[in-house]
Amino acid sequence: MVGTKKLNRPSTLPSQIRPLKKNSHNPRPIPFYKRFSPGIEIKIFFIVGILVVITLINILFKQELVNFLNTAPIISSIYLPIKTEILNRTLLGQFYVASIGTLFFVTVPVELSFFVFLGKGHFPLLLLLIIVIGATVGHFINYAVGNAVGRRVLKIVVDRKQQITYTKNIKRLGMVLIFIFNVLPLPSQILSVVLGSIRYKFSRFIVIVIAGQLVKYTFLLIVIENIFGIL
Repeated sequence: MVGTKKLNRPSTLPSQIRPLKKNSHNPRPIPFYKRFSPGIEIKIFFIVGILVVITLINILFKQELVNFLNTAPIISSIYLPIKTEILNRTLLGQFYVASIGTLFFVTVPVELSFFVFLGKGHFPLLLLLIIVIGATVGHFINYAVGNAVGRRVLKIVVDRKQQITYTKNIKRLGMVLIFIFNVLPLPSQILSVVLGSIRYKFSRFIVIVIAGQLVKYTFLLIVIENIFGIL
């Protein structure tokens, strides 16, 4: 009898269960493309399209561009001395290759130039110092461009909430990313622009860039000396 009364006794469980059923509904996950600001597909397509057009112009009209640089009075007075230093494989030429080749809109195999300039007979450690300084200058320019323009582009592509999230994640992993991207053959130029756009701490950025470049070219020197026997 006692057990039956307990079973038949009115309970408040139904009233307690209703809200649980109502709140137990899990909302559908937001699609990835909807996490960005409205019209993100068009904005990304527009930006990528501009980069593709610039790349195609550089490829299709490369010779015309070189001829223009050679003949334009003001530009040629700057371009020709740089070209001469690079062709003669001087230390200053190595600096030009490293600084210009590290710019985010230029595709130059800076690491390969290190092998080429070493063949000229330069003192290895001095050449290493020159190429690291040049690459650091290039990264500084990339950071400055990102600081001046990148934030505006970021506002176009990503909404404010996402900007905060991405900025926190990048800043949290910034030191590791900068070092790895500068040691390995990864697009460190683009990373420098991104870090400039989110106002990453400049002093920390430069120190890690220099450390990564030193590690990379020291490793290349060891490889050249012990495997290729060039030095």
